[in-house]
Amino acid sequence: MNNKNIFALCAVTACVASLIPAAAVQASSSGEARVGAVLQVPFGLDGGGFDIANLRLGAVCQLAEVEDDSATDDGDRAYGAELGVYVEPLGGWNVSGELLAFYGTTDIQGAVGMGYDMADGIFADVKLMAPYSEIGVRFLGPLEIYGGLRTLGDFDPDNYRTPAPAEGPVYEGPDFAEVPIYEGSAGFSMSSIYPAVEVD
Repeated sequence: MNNKNIFALCAVTACVASLIPAAAVQASSSGEARVGAVLQVPFGLDGGGFDIANLRLGAVCQLAEVEDDSATDDGDRAYGAELGVYVEPLGGWNVSGELLAFYGTTDIQGAVGMGYDMADGIFADVKLMAPYSEIGVRFLGPLEIYGGLRTLGDFDPDNYRTPAPAEGPVYEGPDFAEVPIYEGSAGFSMSSIYPAVEVD
């Protein structure tokens, strides 16, 4: 690989990492929208093998629902959709995009979906996503397996749990009794409220 390609790879990596940092924004009481950068290293299974020109840099956006199932001991769940756009900076700037649905725990999710590659056309994608990493297979087009590094970690269900009410002493005030202080001849009366006092 010549110096020009090395410079291009470093420049694109720096731009993607700086413009699309790992970020999470709470979209609802149990939802999360986040974006991140991805570096994918493909290995062709149809005889192509590894070619550094096929390295892909991408940006992904995830919309997820995060469920706290700790009360039922079923574990926390995360599911949603991921949109990804990728470019091959060392391979003629070929562009591809995909839309996946994913489901799993807050740490590991399985994803499946379809995409389109400007050079090879429609493809299907199945992958396993873990914090800061992924591994998957593209097929229907050129068959390949790939590994990837991501700036996205796990989903944190603690962000959506309703905090338990604080425990502390409960103040119980004294009992009050109504004591008449004036009663008119026409049946009109006034009263005041004083703490009840027990007389031994």
